Amino acid sequence: MMALFFFTSNASAQAAAFIQTDKLHLAFQSGRSPIALWAVHTGDSSDNKQWKSLLTRDGSGHLLSRHLSLEGIDVGKGRWERSKNKDEIVYAGSADNGRLTVRKKIRTAADYRLVLQIEIENASDEPVELQNDVRLVLGPGLGEYPVKGFGVAESMYSFVEPVVSVDGEIAGRSEDFLSRISSPFQYEWVGLHSRYFALLLSPLGESAESLADIDLRHQKHGNSTTIPDRYLPWLSINLGIKKLNPGETVHREFLVFSGPKSTAALKADRSDFSGILFSGLWTWMAALCSGMLWILKVIHGFVPNWGLSIILLAVLVRIVMYPFARKVLSSQKAFAEVQKNIQPEMQEIKRNFRGGEQSERILELYKHHGVSPFAGLKPLLIVLVQLPIFIALFHVLGRAFELRAASFLWIETLAEPDRFFNMGISLPFLGEYFNVLPVFMAVTTLLTIKMAPAPTADKSGRLGQNIFLIFVTIAFFLLFYTFPSGMVLYWTMANVLHLLQQFIVENRRTSLVK
Repeated sequence: MMALFFFTSNASAQAAAFIQTDKLHLAFQSGRSPIALWAVHTGDSSDNKQWKSLLTRDGSGHLLSRHLSLEGIDVGKGRWERSKNKDEIVYAGSADNGRLTVRKKIRTAADYRLVLQIEIENASDEPVELQNDVRLVLGPGLGEYPVKGFGVAESMYSFVEPVVSVDGEIAGRSEDFLSRISSPFQYEWVGLHSRYFALLLSPLGESAESLADIDLRHQKHGNSTTIPDRYLPWLSINLGIKKLNPGETVHREFLVFSGPKSTAALKADRSDFSGILFSGLWTWMAALCSGMLWILKVIHGFVPNWGLSIILLAVLVRIVMYPFARKVLSSQKAFAEVQKNIQPEMQEIKRNFRGGEQSERILELYKHHGVSPFAGLKPLLIVLVQLPIFIALFHVLGRAFELRAASFLWIETLAEPDRFFNMGISLPFLGEYFNVLPVFMAVTTLLTIKMAPAPTADKSGRLGQNIFLIFVTIAFFLLFYTFPSGMVLYWTMANVLHLLQQFIVENRRTSLVK
């Protein structure tokens, strides 16, 4: 196995205990920094080349992560060993001058799941009171490093955040996390997650009743690393052990999820961590995101390319909206004709009246011709109806692991900007890549607005319209420039379909007139 070879090639890891499955590679060695390897498989196939390390190292290669280690208790010489059961590794050590025996067991469960068992036993004839809280550590970091070149959106494509589930509600980001754990709570699971991977702990048995004390910190790096502190959060969970009577043993047990944030991985084996996928969104928006991802997966089942699936999704949405959009476009065309006919009267009112009287007379003019002055805004309804779909697609492409490596044409991944070529310099806001797809999107947006039926304007009115068109085009270009290319592809295709529908409606009106 590639991940295991990487580990065993290190001479310092010769006497290590390891867990090796088709989903996980873990290795621990004896000493005060026991963790040596933590890698998860990134795909559903058995391709051993696709592995992701969940360990963070500084610029000099020094390991920063201390996943599943204990703090607050000085464990002396201990040793990790692989038990007779090949799916389990065991640690045994001592603390408090040999009065305490510390044991940890890690065994595989289903897929990306492990079970961690911690036992602390008073091996002496006297009670032992612990000076410090015994805490279980996750972090620092999760094998995620800063990405460069994406301009203002860099933090969207790479991050590490704490996350906790309390009463089914997910709190992420440091501020929300700290707010949630500042008051009494009982959590279902807690951990760290990045854009595509997660390391989560879910207390089992009596542990679930007593482990509500969680601390969040950020590793302070030195000169040996350029990793920002925000990439190095770490959690410590108080195991609630204060005093042990002679011969007493305290047990703590956790289910550990360590893997990709894919729907299949998160929902396996009767333990559901899928709430992490679209956490932080309103319930209805999270449901829409889940539905959008499901529809994309269904389409992808017939068309094995995610880019084509997104295009077909845009076509599907347009087909569903066609009767509504046709009615809106026809109404807009009729309104434009009415405005064209009443232009002389409108100009007369504007010349002869001012203020409130002018507004009243314009409203009376619209009423006389049987139209609403707000009828010209009806085309915006088409955009507003599609807006929740676009927002949902933004989150799906930004978070769904299934789309992580979705390529299309020249686009390496639809979950990032298309990066047509590297400009050689990094521009403020835009970054260092030239993305061509936002250009197509801006052009189609311009054509969509330009081809919309509108009343004939005078020279100054046409100038104002042209300035508005230029402003909207630039605004859309800048807004979409750093977005995932899958979203830009969807919006571009939606524009093309809208233009096609306008062409069809216009041709039908022309044929009816003839």
